[in-house]
Amino acid sequence: DRDVTGVQTCALPIFHLGNDKGVVTPTVGYYAQGKVYGTYTIETEPGYFLPSYGLVNVRLDWRNAMGSPLDVAVFGRNVGGKVYKLGVASVLPQLGIQSSTYGPPAMWGAEVHYRF
Repeated sequence: DRDVTGVQTCALPIFHLGNDKGVVTPTVGYYAQGKVYGTYTIETEPGYFLPSYGLVNVRLDWRNAMGSPLDVAVFGRNVGGKVYKLGVASVLPQLGIQSSTYGPPAMWGAEVHYRF
């Protein structure tokens, strides 16, 4: 059993659009989290391990769009929509209550930067 935690990012080739139209850079990232020791939960005996998971993030940057001081980007985080637990809080033996914190769902967005 391996415990792997980390981020691997790959910036793909940069595309120069020519005629001062700007530069486009696609990026793909993969985040991996190995299993993490948890606490007593409803699902298990004491000594529960939160399972490992992996997330894919993507981004497309366009710098100096159309020759302007404008940068535009679109991105996606957790593009596969992975459902995963970040942690468990439990007072199960005392009160019979347990709560879990889940990671964020898939998210898509855009960014615009203007340089003065």
